[in-house]
Amino acid sequence: NTDNQTLSINGSTLSISGGNSVELPSGGSGDNLGNHTATQNIKLSGKWLSNDGGNEGIYVHTSGAVGINSTSSNYDFNVWGSTHIDGPVGILTAPDTWGDYDLTIYENANSIFGAWLTGGTDLSKASNINYINNPIEKIRNLNGVIYDIQTTRKLPKNNSSITVTKTRVGFDTFEVEESCPELVHKDSKGNYSIDYNGFIPILTEAIKDQQNQIEELQNQIFELTRLIETLMPQSSNSEKSLNEDKIGYLEQNVPNPSNSKTDIGYLIINEFENAYLCINDISGNEVRRYNIYIPGEGKITVDVEYYNSGLYSYSLIVDKELVATKKMIIK
Repeated sequence: NTDNQTLSINGSTLSISGGNSVELPSGGSGDNLGNHTATQNIKLSGKWLSNDGGNEGIYVHTSGAVGINSTSSNYDFNVWGSTHIDGPVGILTAPDTWGDYDLTIYENANSIFGAWLTGGTDLSKASNINYINNPIEKIRNLNGVIYDIQTTRKLPKNNSSITVTKTRVGFDTFEVEESCPELVHKDSKGNYSIDYNGFIPILTEAIKDQQNQIEELQNQIFELTRLIETLMPQSSNSEKSLNEDKIGYLEQNVPNPSNSKTDIGYLIINEFENAYLCINDISGNEVRRYNIYIPGEGKITVDVEYYNSGLYSYSLIVDKELVATKKMIIK
């Protein structure tokens, strides 16, 4: 040994004089990796990365799936046990680091026991089932508001923060809690949240109640129009004969009352420059006009399906002269 170097050991330190040293592991077994940088991939297939060499911690399956306290390969990443995430999360999209949402989901979300239910509710597995009472009153007591709210977000790169102002639309939580307490939730930190999807069944029942009220009012209008029909006199026979001799005549619509289509017959005896049939509501406002182009007998089919229920009148006008006016009921 021309260099005259000495290999020595002092406790757990193995060193060469004038050279490097290495700490030997205690107990005489195992590897003390220390603070090293790997220059090649570390193969950990079907093995655990654990703090004590046991079967817990990080596991890499032979398929490449990674598990936390899990050896399942059903998914690329599996976690067994409680999970804590301190910061925004994005699913199929980038996390909303600059906004005010802790969770951002690009596609539809589904939660079995939460507020994101997108499928049907299996009532066979439910209990204490009750129908929604007074849904209109529940909605009437709520006031929709537009408001601004500020949130502070930490920037991950330099640990600084930024304040963002967002404009939102919603309800006052305490109004909802008073009217629909089952839609308000409070977490362990005292933060409130509203299950807005839960309003859908309430709104559905409210619309049904309103529709029942509308139909009841329509029936009342129909009965009133029938009463008006009996009280309003029709044109006299002499007026009809005069019009028939001079210009033509106008027939009563069939069927009357009608709720879909009704036919109106007419006759115009002589040539004319302008003729039409017009339909007016009970206030005298024209709602539809049908132009007539040739003399003789004719029939006009009126589609009344989308007309409001009530009493209407229709008139035949030939060269600015009224031939006749009749009434019809739409139900």
